[in-house]
Amino acid sequence: LELKFDIQFKDDKIICIEKDEYGTSLVQLPFNKLSTGLKSTLGLLGDLMVRMYQQRPEISDPAEFEGIVFIDEIDIHLHPLLQKRLVEELTNTFPKIQFIVTTHSPIPILGAPKNSMFIRVHRDAEKGVHLENIEINVTELLPNSLLTSPIFDFDSIIHSKKEKGERLRTANDYEEAIFYKILERKINEDQFNPDNNDTPSK
Repeated sequence: LELKFDIQFKDDKIICIEKDEYGTSLVQLPFNKLSTGLKSTLGLLGDLMVRMYQQRPEISDPAEFEGIVFIDEIDIHLHPLLQKRLVEELTNTFPKIQFIVTTHSPIPILGAPKNSMFIRVHRDAEKGVHLENIEINVTELLPNSLLTSPIFDFDSIIHSKKEKGERLRTANDYEEAIFYKILERKINEDQFNPDNNDTPSK
């Protein structure tokens, strides 16, 4: 799996070496000093590999494993980048395994394969626990749209402390939002300086 750390075994300890975005090794840490997210991810992957090789010891390539794997709350304790990458890596590494996972986050859905099914769990007094199949094309939706879709059913994703009349930025990404914020400030500065005839450079 293309995760950014190496694992080494020294004496009776498991040593993990994280790497930065350039591939440079960072400080070595024993397993018990890792973040909860990395520990749970390594535990999940280790448990999966052990179980698979116990059942099919003759297989050398993990891509040949077949079966159904349940993962509860795949997003728990993980940074959003790793939430998305973990789903991508699992489906790429184990193409013949059907993964059934639960999540409370829209981010893992961004890494889900195109043929994924989405099922929402309901609980009410009349029916008890029951399931609803959500027919949705998630490849065309951003996380804000996923949150307000029938999968998560948010009424609103606007910050609860936003004041009435305060601008709401709806840019596609943070860099675009900052660009328009700077542009707006420049326009306001020019309005208060009518003698400013400088032409902005392209």
